[in-house]
Amino acid sequence: MQKINLSSAYLEKQNAFVTLVKEVQFYLNSKEYKKQGYVLNEFIKMKWNISQAQAYRYLICAKVLDQLKEFEIKPSYERLCRSLYNNAKTSSQMKLLWSTVLIKAGGRPDFINSTHISKILKELSQNKQYDDICHFEDNIMNKVEKSLNKISKEKKHKQLNLNK
Repeated sequence: MQKINLSSAYLEKQNAFVTLVKEVQFYLNSKEYKKQGYVLNEFIKMKWNISQAQAYRYLICAKVLDQLKEFEIKPSYERLCRSLYNNAKTSSQMKLLWSTVLIKAGGRPDFINSTHISKILKELSQNKQYDDICHFEDNIMNKVEKSLNKISKEKKHKQLNLNK
């Protein structure tokens, strides 16, 4: 992994975001709000002054950050996480996409936005070198289609043999 000279402002923003997201994840997954006698909406509003929908978006961020835990530079706001989550279907896609985004950002992670993520995923999916990572669904669908065709042929042969 390449070392990049980051501004302390970005690192502070990233650390604050990661801390908030992990805190939301912990409290919601452990159902701490129930232990304290609150319903979910009340607890979220009291603890962080955010909506329940925002708390769930932070849970999505937590999933993304968990997959990117080995990276020093991580997304520092919710929209980036959501874009990664919506574009990358597997952990390997997520890591490939984020590492490529960081390289293309050229040491300026504060310039990364969700549009970059979509564009870079498109570039990666057109690169034959990453076919196994970016087009794994195509491989699965081809296997399913072959299997269904085989079963269909076998049924037709059985029906033809029964009709004789």
